[in-house]
Amino acid sequence: MRPHTLGGVQKCRKKGHFLLISLLQPIVGQKNISPEALDLFVEALGAELGNVAVRAAATGGVWLTGSVARAIQPLLVTDRMRQAFIDKGAMTPLLRGIPVSMITLEDAGLLGAAVFAARA
Repeated sequence: MRPHTLGGVQKCRKKGHFLLISLLQPIVGQKNISPEALDLFVEALGAELGNVAVRAAATGGVWLTGSVARAIQPLLVTDRMRQAFIDKGAMTPLLRGIPVSMITLEDAGLLGAAVFAARA
């Protein structure tokens, strides 16, 4: 089962799950970020995740990972994020059934690479 890249997203062909590769890396470690900017980012992220889910037919779910996602995890489980994810007009019913999950393991990429190498 080899993943392939699709617009910054890797698709696992077996289950239809998607893994967002990176999230706004430059804000990692910054201390003085306004709440309004974070709210705007979370809304934009939710909207783009919904776009990715539609384009890629990610009916098995969308997975977030990375240090930014871990840093703002409480903001990612809000109604604002979910509403932005599903607000796609005619595609809204489809998106309501797609789960958005988070990988919180810091070394997920390294672990994935090790598993991939072991299977090769």
